[in-house]
Amino acid sequence: MAVKMAPPGIADLDRLVDGEAIDEAPVHAMCDFVEQRIDCSDFRVLTLIRIAASPNPHLSDGLRRRVRAMLLGFKYWMDEEGEDSMCFWSENHQGIFATCEYLAGQLLPDDAFTNPGPDGRRFTGREHRARGRRRLEQWFDHRFRYGFTEWNSNTYYEEDVAPMALLVDLAEDPEVRRGAATMLDLLLLDMALHRFDGHFVASGGRVYEAQKQDPADADVGDIVRHAFGGARAPSLDRTGGLFVVSSYETPEVLRRIAAEPGEVLIRESYGLDPDEVAREVGTPDDIDTTGAFFWAMEAFTTPESIRITMDMLREWGMQSNRFLQPLGAFLRVPRALMPPLVRALNPATQGVAIRRADVQTWRTDHVLLSSAQGYDPGGFGDQQHLWQAMLPGGVPVFATHPGSAMFDGAARNFSPGAWVGNGINPQVGQDRGVLVALHDLRHRRGYLERPRQRYSHLFWPRDRFDEHRAGEHPAGGSWLVARSGTGYVGVVTLRPADLDAEPDAVVQRGDVTGWVVLMGDAATEDFDAFTERIRTLPVRHTRGRRPRGGSVAVDVDGTAYELRWRGGLFRDGTPLPADYPRLDTPFVRAERFPSRIVVDHDGHGLELDRAAGTRIVDGVPT
Repeated sequence: MAVKMAPPGIADLDRLVDGEAIDEAPVHAMCDFVEQRIDCSDFRVLTLIRIAASPNPHLSDGLRRRVRAMLLGFKYWMDEEGEDSMCFWSENHQGIFATCEYLAGQLLPDDAFTNPGPDGRRFTGREHRARGRRRLEQWFDHRFRYGFTEWNSNTYYEEDVAPMALLVDLAEDPEVRRGAATMLDLLLLDMALHRFDGHFVASGGRVYEAQKQDPADADVGDIVRHAFGGARAPSLDRTGGLFVVSSYETPEVLRRIAAEPGEVLIRESYGLDPDEVAREVGTPDDIDTTGAFFWAMEAFTTPESIRITMDMLREWGMQSNRFLQPLGAFLRVPRALMPPLVRALNPATQGVAIRRADVQTWRTDHVLLSSAQGYDPGGFGDQQHLWQAMLPGGVPVFATHPGSAMFDGAARNFSPGAWVGNGINPQVGQDRGVLVALHDLRHRRGYLERPRQRYSHLFWPRDRFDEHRAGEHPAGGSWLVARSGTGYVGVVTLRPADLDAEPDAVVQRGDVTGWVVLMGDAATEDFDAFTERIRTLPVRHTRGRRPRGGSVAVDVDGTAYELRWRGGLFRDGTPLPADYPRLDTPFVRAERFPSRIVVDHDGHGLELDRAAGTRIVDGVPT
């Protein structure tokens, strides 16, 4: 799984669109980058397409010739010939590559592109446009029906928004423009639903350390401010600038949801589990549908995906790609033996797969709490951000089990890490402002797994709190409370916490650890009263004799909660549903696998019908 490289936009993008002279040196630098065919080249091709399509009279002939040559010689999909070290397959990259191929073909319809396709064929622009459109329509269908696999990613939603904004501006096919606008609607709906204190913050499928520790660093920040309003002017030196200069207009209903005051409870389901893919997406051996979906969720080495992964490597000759080279060893294994071999080896790479996430987010004017319910507890993790508390002022609190990267190469030597993802996933359950996370590290070791850390830790940025306190808890662990503005967070640990082992962190050592989290605010009680509630919170831990056992019980103001490793979160003895619809919010409800989504709030509406191919904003078809 790749990490985003330097922002690939140009600061003069608004000047380009307005027909003014721009500094061409950064554009030539983009071309230099693209010529190397390394990861994130496709991000830069988006901007090159915007430049190629511009009627700006100030662009030099030399620059136009170079950009045209870049577009004619680029490798647009994995079935084309040529060596590269690009990541084609993750969800955002699939949308970008399809957009690039479609628009490059549209711009240069009669040209013969120079990079050979399958069997050495060289496609015309019209053929590239048709190939790109087929993949775009599939991408649209899958995102609409299943939600975004890289759920609520404040990094990669930027890379979904950028190509869709470019399609809205440039696509000649009205169906493609409408499909792209619909994708923008759904991405901005997620951002509106999970907007707190001006930031897009929630449990996410792929989230990196800087963005987790400070939401002001989120890559989607400019998009959120441009779509919903904010104090800081948007930047144009990233791919998100393509949205800032786009003709797309945020539907008013989404603006109002983003600004909705008071308490809001959101439940959503994103993506598919590996065992759902073949029966939902396509036939088990179809590399263009089922295989592409497995790779969009980065499920390369699960028992369900390993055979089609090997088929794709052989068919597309991807063994030399630096991201996929480690998979080459499986090519020597007989096809029938691959799934049982994966089960026997238990490779840690299974954690790279982004599985179905059932996300609950509870936000008020004072606090936000968000988590993925029961996300593969005890399984390996990677970049999944499983729970997040947020206080005013952009102050986050969350816990992870520190992991160690499986490979030494630069392609993916950063995750899982100390604060990125989890080495071993916890069991997590949430009910509005109450969350319990239980870490059990006694599970079977895996092939390629590095030495397993024997602790979990809490991000606890003391210097950013207005107040914080801590002490010993009667149940044998520790208690912690903090205030920022009008928001409070309280935490009880199952084992004694080390407050000094790491900066901005609290460490809880042992094979079995846990965190009980409660949110509060100044509108309902003063900070001293909240502190006393946390200090005396009744918590009971049953360890369990073996992995995948045990529970944590807590009494919150007369309500009895119990998180069971097997079974999830119970309230007063009744299991809380954790199998969510696609959308369950005050503004929109849709069951899993919808073909139609209707958003309605405060006198404004948005109707999206993928089956009929319609998009209606406040009663007006677009």
